[in-house]
Formats: sequence, C-alpha cells, structure tokens
Amino acid sequence: MKLKEELSFYLNLHNEKCACCKKDMSINALPEEEFDEFPSRDMGYDSDGEWFCPECISQYKEPCAECKCTLTIDTPIMCYMNAKEGDATLCSECYWKCEYYEDDENEDNEDEINDFIECHKKDCEEEEEEEEEDEYTYYNYGVQKNGAFLVAGGGLMNGNACATIEKKDGKYYYCEYGKYPRQSCEGNTLIWVEKSPNWEKDKTGSFNIHHT
Repeated sequence: MKLKEELSFYLNLHNEKCACCKKDMSINALPEEEFDEFPSRDMGYDSDGEWFCPECISQYKEPCAECKCTLTIDTPIMCYMNAKEGDATLCSECYWKCEYYEDDENEDNEDEINDFIECHKKDCEEEEEEEEEDEYTYYNYGVQKNGAFLVAGGGLMNGNACATIEKKDGKYYYCEYGKYPRQSCEGNTLIWVEKSPNWEKDKTGSFNIHHT
C-alpha cells in the first residue's frame, strides 16, 4: 500500500476537487482503501489539468451508447438518466444529435439543455426571417391559355414584352419574354394574399411565392 507521503509527492493533489462530482480530492480526505485504486498522474487528470476521482474516471473507459467510440477523459460526455428508458453515457455530439435531451431526467444537465433549446429557438426564428425575406409578391392580371399568370415585368428597360408566373414540375418560375428572355425559379408554394372580387372568374389578385 502506498503511503500518503508518496501519493502527495507524485499526485500533487493538495486541495483539489474532482472536476466531475466535486468530491474532495485532498490527500487527507481520501480513505486508505482508495490509495491503491487511485490511478497514476497520467490517468488522473485531463489535458486541461483537471483532476477526476476514481469513480468518475471509470465512466471514461466505457463506449458511447450510440456511436460506440471509446470515451476518454478528453472526450466531452453527457450522462443521460431516465427511469423508464434507463441510463446511458454518451459523447456530447451523440447526446445532442440523437435528441437524448428531450427526456433526460438528469438534473445536472438541466442548464445545458435549457441553453441548447434557447439557441435552437433563435436559430429557427432566424431561418423563418430568412424565409420571409425570400418571399416574392406578384399581382396576377389574367390567366393565359397555357395557365400561366400574367404579372408585371419586362418593359422598355430590358427589351422584353411581358412576364408570367408559370408552374413547371411542381415549382413556380418567373418568366420574361421578348428580346432577352429569361426565367428563374421563385419557389414551390404559392399563397394568395388578396383576391379581387372577380377572382373566382379570372384569378386576378396578389400572391406570394416561397420555398418550403
């Protein structure tokens, strides 16, 4: 059995605490039976210089419950707990990617989960704003024989005579005809914004086109 003086020399713990469970790691706090079980200095702390007790180190020898990669002290991990589904230790990437946070009952993860949900919410709001900016408003002045909507566009500035909105293969295209014909895909969903009194007859009115 190693003596406290020998452990103090090569572990140099002083008044350190476990970076995971916050257990007191000072030499005087460790019971005698834990001395032989305590790992060497190379296994006792990670690349950031943080110390871990033997119990917490043991979980880093397990494979991730999802990707099966070997967890090391330098691997960011999440400990999942659920009374019905059981407990699991995962790498951080699999925990968030596989949405373990949705029913995680581990109170220690509560703050990280709330931060993640808040960030995800902001990302969704930004995507919605981008989609709104990507919408186009047109006014249909009449329906042509091929079903295309006649809209404002073209003119003397670019030498084209008229513009239409045409549906092809489930997508809506803005098309100009004349000296410099062109077309561009505007989206795959058309939503009427305002219908004229004669809409049922001639489909005149304003509409938006966007991607969904």
